[in-house]
Amino acid sequence: MLLHVRDVSHVDSVFANYTQKVKLPAYWLLNLGASYKTGPWLFRIGVKNVNNARYFRAGGQDLFGADIALPQLPRSWQATLKYSF
Repeated sequence: MLLHVRDVSHVDSVFANYTQKVKLPAYWLLNLGASYKTGPWLFRIGVKNVNNARYFRAGGQDLFGADIALPQLPRSWQATLKYSF
């Protein structure tokens, strides 16, 4: 079995746009993955946002000029089962 850290990132607190009215909080993000191969079979699993960080990304402005901060996904996972002929 192979376990690997796919991504570790830290983002400092930043303003959502140039008007500096909305400040987004800092966060840490951790993504992990694991795979196992036996014969023609491959099983792979990936977990995004392992630490279940609550974070936002700037989304510009809406039609009325209001600043938009888009919430990002909580912890999620994906699994793959593959058979090679």
